[in-house]
Amino acid sequence: MQYSVKGVYHLYFGDATRHPIIGNYLRSLPEMPQKIVLENVPSSRYARLWRVVREVYRLRSHRSWALQCHDVVSAVVGTFLWRGRVIYDSHEIYASLATGLVSRFVALLERIAISRADIVVFPSDYRAEYYDVDRSKVRIVQNLFYPYGEHDSISSRNHGGERDEATNRSLRFVYTGLFTPARAIDNIVAAFAHERLANCRLILAGQQTEYLAEILSSATDNVEYVGELRHDAVCELLETADAGFALYRPINENNRRCAPTKIFEFLYFGVHVIANESPYVAQISDSVAEGCLTSISEISEAKIVEACLRVQKRGTEVEAGVREVVCWNSQMSILESLYS
Repeated sequence: MQYSVKGVYHLYFGDATRHPIIGNYLRSLPEMPQKIVLENVPSSRYARLWRVVREVYRLRSHRSWALQCHDVVSAVVGTFLWRGRVIYDSHEIYASLATGLVSRFVALLERIAISRADIVVFPSDYRAEYYDVDRSKVRIVQNLFYPYGEHDSISSRNHGGERDEATNRSLRFVYTGLFTPARAIDNIVAAFAHERLANCRLILAGQQTEYLAEILSSATDNVEYVGELRHDAVCELLETADAGFALYRPINENNRRCAPTKIFEFLYFGVHVIANESPYVAQISDSVAEGCLTSISEISEAKIVEACLRVQKRGTEVEAGVREVVCWNSQMSILESLYS
């Protein structure tokens, strides 16, 4: 592959070493020199901003390298200071995460970053449609799952094989990730107190929070919290799971147009997905995961119970061919186009 840039600098206002999508880029293009610009990130936002400006200015003579900015602040700085190709990788609708004058100011920053960048990356067309952007410079890089470590090849799970009738056995439902009100953990846990889900188990994995502790204090015996797991342990959990939750309360535009990596991670491991309705979820269901994804029209305890019962009745098999489609490397031609 012939690239028009000699390398890629990844710029992020936070800790880039913990950003999963940046990690995917670093792993998937080993032939392309790539570096993280900001390391040992200061805790102070003002100090961090100064470091971003200083490092971009210091490196800007490397105009043969692309600068890939992974947040709106670094994108604004990069589009004004960088002399070479600037890629704005828009992971969030930042203006919707604020209110009032702050939201308007951030929206202005987003418009500046999008208009000045050479290429703008979105995780879905549904997210891109939110902005007034020249479509010729838009690339869609989905938040697909990147298997690595012991799971760097196709999952060993027996997808598509014969199973017992789902209604005659206990299904294992899982939630992995952050425990915040926006992820509807309270409704999910409460749903498993319903008598019709008494024979099912819910397993929660992630970092403990006060919010979670309060919810677990009234949870039924079929709900189990297993703590924060390492990557390999999460993979082992998903190998034995039947269905997983990827719910986002539509409290802002960022959540309404979210593109959860969890959907693709679950599908890779043969785990049926329960997600809230959106045009993007419908697109995934129609094009990739027909019959492997159950969507709900609103997030409530009753709707979650209803979705779990539908999964029980319909079964949880995920076709083997789905796994290859939901892998990060299935979109390599798009990734390469960012730098060619």
